[in-house]
Amino acid sequence: MSDVTCIWFFNDNEIKDSEKYLTTQSGFNCQLTIREVKPIDSGVYQIRIGNISRRTDLKVQSYFKADLRPIPCIEGGECLLECEVIDNYNIPDLISRHLTNICCMEGLRTDLICEVADKQINAKWLKNGVPITDNSDISIESCDGIHKLCIMQTDKNSEGQYQINFGNKNSTAHLKVTAMPDVIKRMPLEDRKRYLRTAKEGTMKRRHIRIMIVGKYSAGKTCLMRRLLNEKIDDVVSTDGINVEIRRCRVQLSDGQWMFSKDKCYEQDFDVKLKNALSEKIHENSNPEPLPSADLDQLDYISIHSTATEKAVK
Repeated sequence: MSDVTCIWFFNDNEIKDSEKYLTTQSGFNCQLTIREVKPIDSGVYQIRIGNISRRTDLKVQSYFKADLRPIPCIEGGECLLECEVIDNYNIPDLISRHLTNICCMEGLRTDLICEVADKQINAKWLKNGVPITDNSDISIESCDGIHKLCIMQTDKNSEGQYQINFGNKNSTAHLKVTAMPDVIKRMPLEDRKRYLRTAKEGTMKRRHIRIMIVGKYSAGKTCLMRRLLNEKIDDVVSTDGINVEIRRCRVQLSDGQWMFSKDKCYEQDFDVKLKNALSEKIHENSNPEPLPSADLDQLDYISIHSTATEKAVK
């Protein structure tokens, strides 16, 4: 490419470097810079390398809908000059995809993404007004108008206001980092890493039913709920306020059978689901690593409980 000369043309006239135009060539990249673009610069631009050429049309939109017109004016009177400009809202926005607010858990990777129409424009990232540069924890990427800031592993120090600047245009977003659950913090390092990978990449179907029983005073709402839960109604008394029952029954998807329980085991069930997800991720590996930190009784319980909960609607 260094032995090849790039020649630029405007309306079939060769362009030379001047106060108006600047041509540059670096490796495989040929550029033409047009300074102080005006509507008169609209036209056909062409690049020629040897006997190969490419053309493109450039249309520059004027801020003014019409030029000022000569107006006759009598000495001593008033003279009014009017000028109408285009609506700024009709000018295409440079930023086609703005930054969005993000909330993530500490330890996970997060990406801030902004897309612009100009694929050649340079960007500058800031956090709380301070410029950001590439380092071992942060990666800044730019390709085809898509600008991305990647935080490899978030922590509380990652939280703040992020901004990307393109000259006088900018986009901002707030990153909120939530604390890692204590049960995860107490895990050994390898288990914690496995959890973070699963939290970022894994998925889980959540089947949950909420039933609301609404009726007038003494209409029999509590009795209906007892019957649905297959419980006796001999000791029913009038409910003072609102009665909420959490996770009192399950439904098997295979045959539609209802299973009833008097235990309110929301937190325990959540922990089991989390451990099941981690366990399933391990078994997907053809050479699963051993879990020296896991309790055998706990794993047996997880395995038995998993068989039942996979069929149940929560």
